[in-house]
Amino acid sequence: MTVDQRTARVRGLTAALLAVAVCAQMLAVLSPDRPVPWAILLQLGSLVAGTVLMGLALLRPSGSVSAFTVCDGAFVTSSRMWRYMTWGWIFLAGSLVTGSLLDGPAEGADWVGAVLRTPLVLVVLFYLFLTLKDLPRLELRPEGVRLVSLRSTTVPWTALRPGTPLRPHRNDRNLALTADRPELLPRVFRGSSMIDLGWDVHLWLVADAIRWYVDHPEHRAAIGTMAELDRLRGSVSPQGSEASSGR
Repeated sequence: MTVDQRTARVRGLTAALLAVAVCAQMLAVLSPDRPVPWAILLQLGSLVAGTVLMGLALLRPSGSVSAFTVCDGAFVTSSRMWRYMTWGWIFLAGSLVTGSLLDGPAEGADWVGAVLRTPLVLVVLFYLFLTLKDLPRLELRPEGVRLVSLRSTTVPWTALRPGTPLRPHRNDRNLALTADRPELLPRVFRGSSMIDLGWDVHLWLVADAIRWYVDHPEHRAAIGTMAELDRLRGSVSPQGSEASSGR
C-alpha cells in the first residue's frame, strides 16, 4: 500500500511516543530519588498517559474525520481505536519492559520475572507492528467493502440489501451489514455479518458511504478517484440528521 502523508505522520508520532516512554523509564531507573522522587513522578506520568490513551480508545473509539483518504484506487480509513490502544500500551508497559532490560542483568538476571514479562512485550510488539503497517483499515473499493488486517476480506456490494446499513448509535462498536444474497458473503461473514467500527472517519460516514454505494451501483466504478470522493462528500454527510439511523 502506498504510504500517504497521514500514515507517515502516524508512524512518526508512534516512534516519538515510543522514544518518550523508553526515555522516561530509563530516567526513572537512573535518576536519584532525592531530593525529588523522579522515579515515582515519571512512573506516575507514564501510568496516567497510558490510562488516558486507553480510555480514549475504549470510550471514544470512532473519530470525527469527515472524509476518506484516496489511496491505491480505494477510499481508505484507518483504525483510530487500535492506534490509541497501541499508544496506551507503550506507556502502560514501559516500566515493565525497560525495567527488565535495565535492572535484570545488573541484579543477577531475574529470569522468572523476564519470562513473566515476555507476553506483555509480545503484546506491545504486536500492536506496534499493526500500527506501523496501518492495520487494521477499512477500504471502499469498486468491488465492495474490504477489511484489511493480517488477512483481507471483501464484502461484495451485490451481496448487501439496498437501503442498508442504517446509522449506528454514536458509541456502537459494530456495524451490521444486511445481506440480500448471503451466498455472496465471505465465509467469515455468513454467521454474523458485522464489521468493526472505531475508524478515523465518523461512524455515520462509514454507514452512509456503504449505503450510498449499495443503492447507487452506477458510481462504484469511480471509487478511488478524487472526483468521486468529492461527489460522495456532497451526497452524504456525517453531521446530517439522524433520520437514517433508524433509532
